[in-house]
Amino acid sequence: MSPEDLHPNILVCPINCRVGIETLIRSARKSIIIETQYVQDPVIQDLLLYSQVAEKKIIVAATNSSKLFLKRATPRIARALKKPYVHAKAILIDDRYLLIGSMNISANSLDKNREHGIIVTDS
Repeated sequence: MSPEDLHPNILVCPINCRVGIETLIRSARKSIIIETQYVQDPVIQDLLLYSQVAEKKIIVAATNSSKLFLKRATPRIARALKKPYVHAKAILIDDRYLLIGSMNISANSLDKNREHGIIVTDS
């Protein structure tokens, strides 16, 4: 299977998850809102931290896996929740594109695991 075989709103790791998520984040003009277990991938961390959108909200689980990202991000951008435990995987871009899937934001999940996601564009 290749990326050309997939509907553009379907992400399948490791085939097109990374490029799909990076493209979504780069396309943001107004807002990036994420709720995910953790953000470990350094490329995606940089995209999130250096994006110039006006609104960024990133919620992660309060775990050791989240500590490095939280050290890099300001409290205004990212925070960790102890309870309830965050296991969601959702990215909302500009109140227009919603990615819901099974992938964590880690190199292992995006580049090695078999994960799936769908980008919803119907408000």
